Amino acid sequence: MDKYLIERIALANDNRTRSKLESIFLLPKVLAKVLESSPVEITDISKAKFYLLSKWQDIAPAMTGDKNQSLTALNKFVASWLISRQVVSRISFNSGCSIKEDCTTVWLPTVKELSVAKSDLLKNSRNNYLRYLENFDLVEATDGFFVEIPFEPKKTQIVKTAVPLGHSKQKKESKNTSSF
Repeated sequence: MDKYLIERIALANDNRTRSKLESIFLLPKVLAKVLESSPVEITDISKAKFYLLSKWQDIAPAMTGDKNQSLTALNKFVASWLISRQVVSRISFNSGCSIKEDCTTVWLPTVKELSVAKSDLLKNSRNNYLRYLENFDLVEATDGFFVEIPFEPKKTQIVKTAVPLGHSKQKKESKNTSSF
């Protein structure tokens, strides 16, 4: 099995990036709050969707951007919420992610470009490894927003600290993940 190291890179805290990230994680928070307010226990997807439809006026303001994208996020969140009953704090992008050549931004499908806080840290990570994989995680933490990028170590590097892809300690502990 190939080994990969997961690098957590802080995203910029400028107004544009922060507001984009806050809007991405707003919908799951609103959906969780609405679902938790149900007077009866919601046990399956159709009951959850029916209840959400009855509370559309509470949800609509959080559905910013592309409607199809918001509906896809809603469908994925409901399925995840029924299992974990938690708000999503990690969104996994399974392909199509990239790092801009000058390491000032990362690109995620549906999200587009996001500025990183310190491009020199990303540049060092990119230069110290053989390559990065194109599946990044977008993470909301108490101390900010981050992108987690899996890197493949160079053959000359000691890999005993490498973590198999998808098996980082943080990912195992976190059950509040959604994929796009």
